[in-house]
Amino acid sequence: MFRKFIALNILLISFTFADCDDARTQREMNECAEEMYLSYKSKLELSLEKIGSEIFIEAKKYLFLQSQEPWASYVESHCRVISTETGTMGGMLYYGCMKQKYEDRILEVSKYTCHPMLESCN
Repeated sequence: MFRKFIALNILLISFTFADCDDARTQREMNECAEEMYLSYKSKLELSLEKIGSEIFIEAKKYLFLQSQEPWASYVESHCRVISTETGTMGGMLYYGCMKQKYEDRILEVSKYTCHPMLESCN
């Protein structure tokens, strides 16, 4: 069920940013990339809250939530490296990288509450 929730949110996000296909200037493309990243960041935060509420072993919940900080730091550094020295495209490359990493993380953390005996965990 949680996977269906994530899939629906990803679908909604793709419709939300359909107007970004019309972005013509680098500034517009940078702004669209930032909007998409911020949307995925918000979706990840909601997913983390939901997953945190479903983990009943306190030590596991603590470790799970603590793991997000080093992950976010790594992603930030990784995407900064990718977008360095790219001129006006830097913002678009940075936010595109961040969006992709957050999108991947949403799918990755969904596995923490996957129960193979109760539902599909593809």
